[in-house]
Amino acid sequence: MKSLAIVSALALIAAAPQAALAQADFLTAKKIACTPVQTLECADGKCKATPVSEKDKAEVLVVDFTTKKSAVRTAGVSKDFGEIGEDKVEGSVRTFQLGESKDSMIKVTLDKAGKLTLFMGTEGKQELRAEATCVVEP
Repeated sequence: MKSLAIVSALALIAAAPQAALAQADFLTAKKIACTPVQTLECADGKCKATPVSEKDKAEVLVVDFTTKKSAVRTAGVSKDFGEIGEDKVEGSVRTFQLGESKDSMIKVTLDKAGKLTLFMGTEGKQELRAEATCVVEP
C-alpha cells in the first residue's frame, strides 16, 4: 500500500542532527529526503498519534522538486513513487501535491524546520495524516 510506503519513507531523517536541520532552507530546496515519524488520526480538533515502526523508518521518501518526481529509498535502492504537482511557497510553508496521477494526488506541507505532513484523506469522520522529518539532499 503506497500510503504505508510514504509513512515508511518518512522516518529515517528523524535522527538527523538539529544543527543541520536549522541551517537547511526547506522552502527553496531542490531535493529533500524524509523519514516517517508518526501517523495521525484526527477528528473534532484532536489527533491521536501512533509512532511508526522501525521497518517504516527504514523507508525514506525522496522528493526531487527539480525533476518533479518522488521515490521511496530502502537500503540504497529507489523505487518510483509519484509525481509532484502544484508546488508553491506561502509564508513559512511549502505546499505541494504528490501522487501517481491527478486523481490520486495527496496534499503535502513542508515547514521551515523540515517537518513534512501528508494529508492522506479521510476515513469516516477521521482525517488521516502522516508526519516526517526531512533533510535537504545535495
